[in-house]
Amino acid sequence: MTRRLIAVRMILLGVCATAMPGLARDALAETYYVRKSGSDSANGLTPATAWASITKAATSMIAGDTVYVGAGTYQTEVVPASSGTSTNPIRYIADTTGQNTGDAGAVTISTWGSSHGFELKNRDYVEISGFSLRISGQFAILISSSIGCKIVGCDASGSSKPGFDIVGSEVEIDGCVVKNLGAAGIEIGPKGAIQSKVTIRNVSITGVSAECVKIKSDSTVVIEDSTFYNYPTIGVMVGGRAQATVSRCTFYGGSTGVQASGDSVAVDNCLFYNMGGEALKVPNGSGAKHQATFINCTVSSVSRGVFNDAGTCYVINSIFNNCGGGGIVGSGKATYDYHNLFNNNQPSGKITESVGRVTGDPKFKSWNDFHTQDGSPARDSGTQVDALITLDKLKRPANGAFDIGCYEYGATSSEAQPRVFRWTQVAPQ
Repeated sequence: MTRRLIAVRMILLGVCATAMPGLARDALAETYYVRKSGSDSANGLTPATAWASITKAATSMIAGDTVYVGAGTYQTEVVPASSGTSTNPIRYIADTTGQNTGDAGAVTISTWGSSHGFELKNRDYVEISGFSLRISGQFAILISSSIGCKIVGCDASGSSKPGFDIVGSEVEIDGCVVKNLGAAGIEIGPKGAIQSKVTIRNVSITGVSAECVKIKSDSTVVIEDSTFYNYPTIGVMVGGRAQATVSRCTFYGGSTGVQASGDSVAVDNCLFYNMGGEALKVPNGSGAKHQATFINCTVSSVSRGVFNDAGTCYVINSIFNNCGGGGIVGSGKATYDYHNLFNNNQPSGKITESVGRVTGDPKFKSWNDFHTQDGSPARDSGTQVDALITLDKLKRPANGAFDIGCYEYGATSSEAQPRVFRWTQVAPQ
């Protein structure tokens, strides 16, 4: 579409909005198609008249438009020329099924040198869905100074830089796979005084050479229902003055699970096993409040369960099994031990308060199935908390009393919309 036609569309939109205030913008939205067999001299409006390049789509689309991209490898950096709106986002959709373009298969974006896969700077409400990103020297997706953007069902690998770099932006990341990078999996930070606000759901990160998720500072991040494995350093790093909630996540084959160097970190209903470091580490440092909660988690075969060297840390309803350096090691200002189960790893150091401690074999179903069996001392031994959704997304309590650990014995009812809890909601008063 030419710039003249874009201008005509914008004028028509303004006229229609004035004459008919109830007319939706979607009535003027366009759907475009990109195929390897296409031509950028075509109009892009049908599979038969598809464009050949995603760049053509990126320079033509305006708010409300969607482009379906057919199978193949596109050696290009995608830089959208326009923003969407909250009600009319711009959508880039990899048509892997071929339902829309007729070309089924992986839709791959490949770049090298200084080019990103997608670059969104000051571009709001852009959605990127289903792409495979094979980027050699830069970020698979860079989003800076933008709001309302979404990354859905994409996979990124091969770069020496982080897979997704979020700078001073509001972004949702859902159903993505990040692997085999020479840097962090996802990196998040502010842009000057502008904080990032990011939600990460259903992601899998492995084979990265640095942190799976690195929250550098001054950001608010929610991480849910994700898996981090076979990484050398830290699963989730929360930097100075940042806030993070980590819910229903699994960590294994790495070093430290969550490092809480920020203002507040809440970890609930997570599983940590076969790790060389701590499940939760609260290191000493400056510029942060260091408030951490660790609720209804299961920890097995790690170096130390929880290591608190600063601030205030509440450990509640959690299982610590075979932690060689101790289940809870308290060296900081205040470490609270409420209704936790310990097996072969008693707490040590500065424990401000210990209530309802349980000892003994948690009786897991197997070496890699951490549900508890009949007779487990974890059953009905916990205390009431607000983190009510288990790792397998079932509601607790199941039998009138709260279990210890990330699972609830006998739980059968599901929760469609798990809550996200703030520090004030999870810290005992």
